[in-house]
Amino acid sequence: MSPHSSLPLSDFDSILDRLYSAPLSEFVAIRNEAAKELKAEGRKDEAAVVKGLRKPSMAAWTVNQLRFSAPEELSALAEATRALAEAHSKPGADLPDAIRSRREQLDHLLERSRELWEAHGVRSTKDQLRKLSGTLEAATQPGADPPPGRLSTDLEPAGFGALAGLQLAVPAPSSPPTKGRTGRAGAKKPRGRGESVRVTRTADGPEPPTRKPTSQRPRPKPEDPASEDDPSPRALAAAERALGAATARLERLERLVDRAEADAAAARRRVDRDRAKLADLEARVEHARTAVEEAVARAEAKERAFAEQQKDRDSARNVVNEAKAALEALQGQ
Repeated sequence: MSPHSSLPLSDFDSILDRLYSAPLSEFVAIRNEAAKELKAEGRKDEAAVVKGLRKPSMAAWTVNQLRFSAPEELSALAEATRALAEAHSKPGADLPDAIRSRREQLDHLLERSRELWEAHGVRSTKDQLRKLSGTLEAATQPGADPPPGRLSTDLEPAGFGALAGLQLAVPAPSSPPTKGRTGRAGAKKPRGRGESVRVTRTADGPEPPTRKPTSQRPRPKPEDPASEDDPSPRALAAAERALGAATARLERLERLVDRAEADAAAARRRVDRDRAKLADLEARVEHARTAVEEAVARAEAKERAFAEQQKDRDSARNVVNEAKAALEALQGQ
């Protein structure tokens, strides 16, 4: 019986939804609070389950967030994965189109994830994107467990056969021929390179072995040309596996190219933003320089005006002094 079997499904799901949809930095606090509340209600088993939930990795947390913020896009990737599996197993299906459709859905979710990281102040690195891509692919494969919204660790996508939900039937190899017993008369001795050994007997006993050149040995008959038109199940299975491996590699390489182009575009945008900031700073510096020059000019004009005022004051003071002297002279007479 599950440890939380007594907890109503909707109630337990709401607890998990609240936990896994929260910001990563709040996971531990919300988990501990939920466990504490459950324990206070006497639901110790459920509290232990919640308390034991691991804090998700960055990739797992991101996929969980997409489960709540972009469920339709996540379902679209799962559907594209299913369609790719079906195209891989159906002769004559448009496999390149299925690959392209799935890659577009995956790239769209990776872009959504970058926006999510930027909103939460998370730095986007190539290693984080690689882990996220693998986790997204694995979480949207048929029968993924745990499903998106309940992840705690990074996931790695299974091989192409598992991705397709199929396993090609490969016949078991035939049993090797039974080795003969050693030590009996007439047993074959080890052969030299490019030679075969022939032993004959005479009346006096066996002759020394003579070696027959490889050129004189009978050559194996070429296979029936009709077999090329009617391949064996093993050859078909090998061809299917080779096609699957090549398809998966092509998809990975195309995804890497697209990511490189996206990274280059993002770098160009950052350069453009930096150039715009630099131009703005240069404009502000030029404006400040102009303002300083204008302030200096105004200060110099005020100094000149002050000097003129001082001269006028001195002139007025001289006039006053002369008037006082004249008045004193008149009063003395």
